[in-house]
Amino acid sequence: MRAAKTMPIWQPKKQTDRQPVRLPKILASERGLEWSVGLGGLFLIGYIGGILLCREQAPDFGSVLAQYYMDKQNYLSLAAGFGAEFSALFLQAGIILLCGSNALGGGLLAVFFAAKGTLLGICAASVFLNWEARGLIVYWLLTSLPNTAALILLLWLARDAANLSGSLFYAMFNGAGTRGAPERRLRALLLRYLLTLAIGAVCMALSAAASGLFASVLL
Repeated sequence: MRAAKTMPIWQPKKQTDRQPVRLPKILASERGLEWSVGLGGLFLIGYIGGILLCREQAPDFGSVLAQYYMDKQNYLSLAAGFGAEFSALFLQAGIILLCGSNALGGGLLAVFFAAKGTLLGICAASVFLNWEARGLIVYWLLTSLPNTAALILLLWLARDAANLSGSLFYAMFNGAGTRGAPERRLRALLLRYLLTLAIGAVCMALSAAASGLFASVLL
């Protein structure tokens, strides 16, 4: 007899593992250039916003900051000037380090740089309201070097902080799909943190010396 054809037995498809959650490109970026540009833009927006907020009257804390930066006695001691500037950099770098160790650090970094820009904008506007154009020029000469150096170093550090935060956020949904990535990025962030403090110490020492010179002549 003719052999009967065997019919294929239907088998239910095995359930596949859930698809990994796709991150936005900026969170998955290794280079982090988008973060540097974006956070720098937020700083600039905050700076302009702080100036606009103080067009007519400066808040009390803005006036206190302006008085501090325009006080000649704060610049005459090189050690005191370096200590104040480096302490501020150390504190801000520590905040960025903490943001990098948080899965929601990307949003926290955005808030940090926007707030930093707003605070400096309010301070500049307060100086202008109390000492007019000449005072504003003197203020910029006294603070442009430490503020610019700190901003560049902090943006450089924030790139690795954002990468680590993105890895932690990704690991929340994909688990083993990112095995090893957070550890690698944490080591890179810690190394960049130490380099930020080392380079910042040199920059703040130079800026403290320059600020003392400007203050002795202009204030």
